[in-house]
Amino acid sequence: MGSAIASLVFWLGFSWRGPSWAKTSVKALPVGLLLLGALVAGQGQAYPLILGVLAAGLVGDAFLSRPSTGGFLTGMAGFAVLHILLVAQFLAWGIDVHELLSLYALILLVLACGLATLIFPRAGALRWPVMGYIAIIAAMALAAIGLDAPNLPREDVITLQVGVALFVLSDALIGLEMFVLSRSSRWRLPAQLTIWPTYSVAMALFTLVALG
Repeated sequence: MGSAIASLVFWLGFSWRGPSWAKTSVKALPVGLLLLGALVAGQGQAYPLILGVLAAGLVGDAFLSRPSTGGFLTGMAGFAVLHILLVAQFLAWGIDVHELLSLYALILLVLACGLATLIFPRAGALRWPVMGYIAIIAAMALAAIGLDAPNLPREDVITLQVGVALFVLSDALIGLEMFVLSRSSRWRLPAQLTIWPTYSVAMALFTLVALG
């Protein structure tokens, strides 16, 4: 409940504002509270994983809210670690290779390539780190599409896949907002207001399944 309230405060009061230390502090609070709750719970089918995922997300939230290039790269690295941890867990649970050849996988790859094509010429010195990040999150999403975990309830698999879809949407909007949309674009504010809800719900869904 505390994390949800903190998420709402950040969304309504800070998500659309420019960088500030107040924004950084409030932004780090929702995932920080999820991490604290996970530490207190101390159990679940993916307990060690969710601690790593939430810690990496906390690093990403804190540093991506800073205006410097170093902050951006550190935050992006935090989220890259988060996605790698999720891939490792999905592989441990089980992957149906046939699903990686499905229409969903094809759509994902087309969208990832389209996003990369839009961002690459506009990202300047950040283009290669961003391209690497797009590849990592695409790999995580592919693993989620192929997730076939016989030891997990079917509703948990669906919950994870929904969480991944929301996370991918959030990251795609961040990329568009940072590198593609002009400051005068009418789509900029809607993108800013969509990024946080999709991300925060995704993190809550991951935590729910991992500790369930």
